[in-house]
Amino acid sequence: MKLLCMAILAAVLVFFSCPALAASTAQVQIKDMKFQPSEVTIQSGGTVAWTNEDPMLHDVKFKDSESPNLKKGEQYSKTFDKPGTYDYLCEIHPGMKGKVIVT
Repeated sequence: MKLLCMAILAAVLVFFSCPALAASTAQVQIKDMKFQPSEVTIQSGGTVAWTNEDPMLHDVKFKDSESPNLKKGEQYSKTFDKPGTYDYLCEIHPGMKGKVIVT
C-alpha cells in the first residue's frame, strides 16, 4: 500500500512539473456584431481562430497586423509567440473590440 501511494505521488508530481505538450488554441466567433468571447487566454505559441458568422464583412485588426476582410463563413488565424495582452478590433466596425491574453 505504501508503495502504491508513493507511485501515485510520483506520478502527480511528474504530471504537474512537466510543461504543456502542445500550445493552446482558442476559437472566437464573430456574431451579432461582437467577438464572442471578447476575451480569450492562450499559452505562448498558441493560436486563435476567428470565424465570421455575420452576413456583413468584418476584419481583425491588431496594432501590428490585420486580417483580410472576412465574408460570412471565412476564418482568420493568428499565432502568438510572446506572452502579453493583445487588444484588437474590427476596423470596419470600431465598436467591436476584443482581447487575447498570452501566458
